[in-house]
Amino acid sequence: MGEGEMTKEELAREVERLRARLAALSAGGGGGSEVAYHDALTGLYNRNAFFTLTLQQFRLASRKRRSMVLLLCKVVGLEATNETRGRDAGDEMLRRAGALLKQIYRQADIVARVGPDEFAVLAIEATAAHQELLANRLHQHLAQLTLTADELPMRVGVTRWDPAEPCTVKELMERARENTLVDRAV
Repeated sequence: MGEGEMTKEELAREVERLRARLAALSAGGGGGSEVAYHDALTGLYNRNAFFTLTLQQFRLASRKRRSMVLLLCKVVGLEATNETRGRDAGDEMLRRAGALLKQIYRQADIVARVGPDEFAVLAIEATAAHQELLANRLHQHLAQLTLTADELPMRVGVTRWDPAEPCTVKELMERARENTLVDRAV
């Protein structure tokens, strides 16, 4: 292992420490962490939690000199589904998208619903070499859903945060949007 790299156990402990801190901050604010930092529909972190946790990861990654990968996933056709099949069908698409992302990425990664039809996955300690692998993992799962007629159309953008070239969370998200790889109907 190179200098500044964490073992999987150290990474898991650090993520749990940050999650506990986030919950404590939320509880101290008068509201429960489930309300303040979790999306009610999907149970994933919400945009506020994503920004808070990502900023903490930026600081840690800068000290440890490690990079991260961001996947920004947009559910395609949500508005049309809401209009033609009803909001319950649209909500089900969002729940399925959130569950899929949580299932296929590591527990140490930060998975959040960051917009009405948009999800983010921040892959901790992921390098440039991991970018395509992480996107392909999602595309393979989406392709599997298509084979079972369980379509979940998503557009995926991927980018990397590098401690040598730091940026804000918003800038990182914009780069991911600009780097949209492919539309997948799954």
